[in-house]
Amino acid sequence: MIKKTADKSKKGQYYLFAVIILCSVVFMGVVNSISIRDNDEGFQELYDNYVAEAYIVIDNSIFNEQATTELFENFTLSYMDYAKTKKIDLGILYVLIYSENEGFVVNYLNSPAYISTDTVFRELVPVNSESIINLATNLTIEVDSLMYSFNITEGENTKLKLIFRKE
Repeated sequence: MIKKTADKSKKGQYYLFAVIILCSVVFMGVVNSISIRDNDEGFQELYDNYVAEAYIVIDNSIFNEQATTELFENFTLSYMDYAKTKKIDLGILYVLIYSENEGFVVNYLNSPAYISTDTVFRELVPVNSESIINLATNLTIEVDSLMYSFNITEGENTKLKLIFRKE
């Protein structure tokens, strides 16, 4: 009878050991997946929200006949401050096209940008600055030796072209 009790206690110890190992494996898997997911999904969520809210800001400024470029610039600065609260350092460069042949370029990246169009070749837009450019059908932005090409289609009055990245 003493032998059966000893066998049961060893069996209980094996179960307890197995549960501890299983819980630690599950815990380590959950902790690793949460930390990776937060960085990638957090940035994607910021991008998606920025784009969605950007068009609301543009539409409201046009509807209320307010200065679209100023309101959008204030919105972008506020959004970058909001991103810092999420521990993500954003860099944003946008071209707000508000007429058929003009665009308002604002560079909040950590690098200067060069803008080229059908009529302009490599116009410099320094860090934390803005510029008005003449547009045609093609727009190319060069930042850190990377080229971003955009087509500008006719028919829409106000368009937004955007470079949104972690800095």
